Amino acid sequence: PEDLIELMNICGVDMACLLPEPMMDTTGYATRWTTNGALIEARDKFPDRFILVPNVGPIIRRGLKNAIWELEYLVKEHAAQMVKFYPPEDAPINDPRLWPFYEKVSELGIPISIHTGWSWCPPGKSAYCLPVLLDEVASEFPDMNIVAFHMGWPYPHDLNMVGMIYPNVYLSLKDRKSTRLNS
Repeated sequence: PEDLIELMNICGVDMACLLPEPMMDTTGYATRWTTNGALIEARDKFPDRFILVPNVGPIIRRGLKNAIWELEYLVKEHAAQMVKFYPPEDAPINDPRLWPFYEKVSELGIPISIHTGWSWCPPGKSAYCLPVLLDEVASEFPDMNIVAFHMGWPYPHDLNMVGMIYPNVYLSLKDRKSTRLNS
């Protein structure tokens, strides 16, 4: 965390969201890059600079009750302010089995960030994170704020339409300066 704070200072960044990326769990290529516990330690060391954004997935594969329990624990006991859902490792965004999880997110009053667009890690399923799938979720959970990561690439027009229809859907963009474009 000290190195990250140093980079944030150099770049003029006041706060950063810390979130673990468990997608490698499903690929079999490597272990997790970090854990919710390690991020809690980093956030507790620099509470004015870091926001805790846990990932409690895969939600269906590891058990809905376990994911809901961990989410509630992390929000109530460790002040998590958002949660991330990575659909390619688990289930489609609009899978009805996720409704109890979305209900808990709504009840806790925190936003959820959801990977949209293409899956970058095989064997993750890109069909699970198509932006149009947010249509049903945003409609069914109007009080749940949804941050759609990666602008739904390569389907940004679909995500734009969902964002125009539902005021609870926010589109996450990457700073153009930090994006390398291939010609």
